[in-house]
Amino acid sequence: HLEYNGGLAKGFSYNNAYLAGATYTYNNASFSRGFTLTAMYKYIQKHRSPNNFQLTGTWYMNFCKNLLTFSGFADWWREETNYGKTIFLSEPQFWVNLNRIKGVNKNFNLSVGSEVELSNNFGGRDGFYVIPTLALKWTLN
Repeated sequence: HLEYNGGLAKGFSYNNAYLAGATYTYNNASFSRGFTLTAMYKYIQKHRSPNNFQLTGTWYMNFCKNLLTFSGFADWWREETNYGKTIFLSEPQFWVNLNRIKGVNKNFNLSVGSEVELSNNFGGRDGFYVIPTLALKWTLN
């Protein structure tokens, strides 16, 4: 697994980060649910402590004949900040896939759902935060 992270958000700059590691992937036979676990070395450019680690997990689960989807990711990594030495970020999502409702066109790929950001010491904020969001999603085939 190779990964690059970097950018700007609301005036907060993220240092470029380069990650390399190994991923374990599981999908059940019907691909209705699965997960990944990735352990990585993380080098954060121009950081006072550039050598770090990151653990990432992703998951998905489709149920009720694909009417409902639960998916998301969780990241935990080491990075010395003003708030602590580790950061946690997770964004679980729950979706109702409208094209799975009887009478709705199968090509109407709109889903209605929610994402909840769970974070600790992330994005220049000290401590644990829960930020819920209502969402619409169009899936391309």
